[in-house]
Amino acid sequence: MKIILFTNTFPYQPGETFLEEEISILVNYYSNITIVPLHSGTGEIRPLPAGVRLMPPLLNHSPKNKPALLYSGIFNLSPALYALKYLFSPVVLSKKKFWAFSVAYLLRREIYSKARMLVENIGIGRYDDVMLYFYWGDKSVMLLPYLKSYYKNSKAVARFHGSDLYEEVSGCIPFRDKIFPLIDMAIPISGIGKNYILENYNDFLPQDIRVSYLGVKDYKLRYRFYGSDEPLEIKSPFRTDFNAIKDERIITVFSCSNMIPLKRVDMVIKALSLISEKELNDLGIGGIRWVHAGGGECMQDIVNEISRANRTYLSVDIMGAVKHDRIINFYRRNNVDLFIQLSRSEGVPVSMMEALCFGVPIIATNVGGVGELVEPEFGYLLDANPDITSVKNALIDFMSKTESQREEMRAKARKSYEEKWDADSNYESFAALLTEVMSR
Repeated sequence: MKIILFTNTFPYQPGETFLEEEISILVNYYSNITIVPLHSGTGEIRPLPAGVRLMPPLLNHSPKNKPALLYSGIFNLSPALYALKYLFSPVVLSKKKFWAFSVAYLLRREIYSKARMLVENIGIGRYDDVMLYFYWGDKSVMLLPYLKSYYKNSKAVARFHGSDLYEEVSGCIPFRDKIFPLIDMAIPISGIGKNYILENYNDFLPQDIRVSYLGVKDYKLRYRFYGSDEPLEIKSPFRTDFNAIKDERIITVFSCSNMIPLKRVDMVIKALSLISEKELNDLGIGGIRWVHAGGGECMQDIVNEISRANRTYLSVDIMGAVKHDRIINFYRRNNVDLFIQLSRSEGVPVSMMEALCFGVPIIATNVGGVGELVEPEFGYLLDANPDITSVKNALIDFMSKTESQREEMRAKARKSYEEKWDADSNYESFAALLTEVMSR
């Protein structure tokens, strides 16, 4: 079986870091894997395992580059009239939906204009057994009607995460009536994602729908990033964190996301600054250290918010956009007490899986599949749209616990990782799903 994997940018930086782990498992089962990225991101390529071939990106620009998308989406020979019926439907009546529809329409035209050249360059026979694997349920998956007609013995699977699934987030995701019936197995990464597909696309459901959780490697143990020559860490018992020194009076809070409005990173600093020095003294806490990994359009606004907070007991470290190994090594070399993420929308965040891998309790909003990841024994599940006070109260409740109680939460967080979010187990099961689909 030959696999053609369609990604947004992987293996180009940044993003889709979780595919690094999945691809390292898939190559153990399938020796012929071809990756087709939508665009090249920053242009820096992560190393790939032997047996994985990389094709040139479908686009020579980012899909967020509006002038380039407009020009390339209009001036090509791809069919255009198929979209007329959507223009008069309720799906595009609002400004947000119309913009989302327009972007998808232009993107579809551009990538369709390159479909024939793509299959010629890939060089896989039309009658070979081919698995068309779309890592996201939007963008590149719009090629599916062409690819299914070209590869006569092909099967197709598509993962569904968050923004590529929930139309309330993106505005609208058009052409699903043309795409879903061609998907042999839809693979949402959460149970709530599966329910969303069943409830919203009853007229043109994929042939099969299975939940397949993502996962992360056990970074606490002996693990080297693929292509890296860093020395292997020594395998350590739980909570013996690679020479990290723990100050019991300092609470370290970590967050990891892009700094965009959707992620509401500003709420973290606002909630932290609501905590008074007296409250900390009463709890026996000497101070709070907040570290955030990730950059984006809201970064300067958050830096300004930090300046306004001006709390002597609060230290802040904004790491900015960093490579994945820096995040993991931060966990390895620091005693992180708490992970926090207050997004408006999520799939099942890999960043939270990594926190659980290191036995870190979590505060998070109950959006997407987060409720399948955060449990009361080791976390706080807030309303989808919490106020600042409820975030502060969760922080205070965690800090009010004794060290032994916090250690118990850490142990349960780690156990949850071992039972549900281990990459080796989850991606081996996913590889079996691909084999099952192809054998039909």
